[in-house]
Amino acid sequence: MILLLLLFASCGNEIEVPADEQRNDTGETSDALPEIDIYLTVTDSIGVDIGDSNYVFGKPMLAFHSPGGDIAILDIQKLCILFYSPEGEYIQTVGREGSGPGEFLMPASFTFTSDGGIAVSDVMAGKVTFFDSDYEYSGQLTGFFPSAPTVIIGVDSGAIVGMLTAFDQTEEGMFLGFTLARWEGEVEPTVEYFSTFAPFDPSDIAASSKNVMFMAAAAPDGRVFRAPLSTEDFIIEGYMPDGTSFLYIEDEDFQKVRKTDEEIQDEIDRVNESMAAYGVEGIVEWEPDPYKTSIMSLSIDSRDRLWVRMGIYSEIVFRVYNMDGEFLFTAGVDFPGDIKSFEDWQVSIDQHGILAFDSLPEDYSRIYILEEM
Repeated sequence: MILLLLLFASCGNEIEVPADEQRNDTGETSDALPEIDIYLTVTDSIGVDIGDSNYVFGKPMLAFHSPGGDIAILDIQKLCILFYSPEGEYIQTVGREGSGPGEFLMPASFTFTSDGGIAVSDVMAGKVTFFDSDYEYSGQLTGFFPSAPTVIIGVDSGAIVGMLTAFDQTEEGMFLGFTLARWEGEVEPTVEYFSTFAPFDPSDIAASSKNVMFMAAAAPDGRVFRAPLSTEDFIIEGYMPDGTSFLYIEDEDFQKVRKTDEEIQDEIDRVNESMAAYGVEGIVEWEPDPYKTSIMSLSIDSRDRLWVRMGIYSEIVFRVYNMDGEFLFTAGVDFPGDIKSFEDWQVSIDQHGILAFDSLPEDYSRIYILEEM
């Protein structure tokens, strides 16, 4: 069940968001691109089709910069984290397949801790594994149920913030829930920022998770951000490290956008391909939502700017805000070549730079290095 869910995965100041989309005749918002203020441009890439195995990726899941500026890539097919210099030169590999110390069964997320180490969330093993600043195994946090957090982010004081999946069986049936919390060396969270549950139908994963899943991000100082995975609302909430709400952004003029028939078919093909890769194809019925998600991801850069990736456009578009919720600018991504679809592209904006990759490439996987222009 967790495998399936991962396929679809993650009093304040009320801010009015500029409405720069054009309405269509049905009252829905069109996906016509807004005016782009700045572009993120590719400057280099890592990855080859054939050659040195250290540069041939299996299936990249996440890519971030280390505190020192190196590039770290979680490869869920190779079951390890690969490290490269800022110039793209291979440095080392951390972790391998297995159930022992420092080994992974199904890593879903990783992050750098405030002391320069690494934390890796292994959902299949139900644990978070820690490596020190030399990337040597240093311990693990076990006892999560039914799995370890599907998203983890390193924050102040060595703590991690993450999103935990939960199931609850009551007399009224089974419920699916997600909790956004902070952990400081114990399985029990020290702070719960947000938690929600909804009826769960095992035969319809997409519909069951639609109203409970959300995107999350966290700043190094421990401030946490959440955005519902919604097709109807544009909402972002911010919490201080102790759980106090400090930010609320809502676009009251947001209108949902319908997917085209081609986009729906592409989504069906992509999900079926992912299910087949995980060996779970045909277990449940799945129907795509006919509308586009308002917010696809949240990121925090080194200048304390909140990057909000919009899901309603055919290309990668960000709305960027400061920590007071003030809208700053709209950003786009300028990729070389002809990209058929950006639906599966992930863009990671962290404290040391910008990385991007296609999670389901047509040829071979590459990690792109971008800069703000």
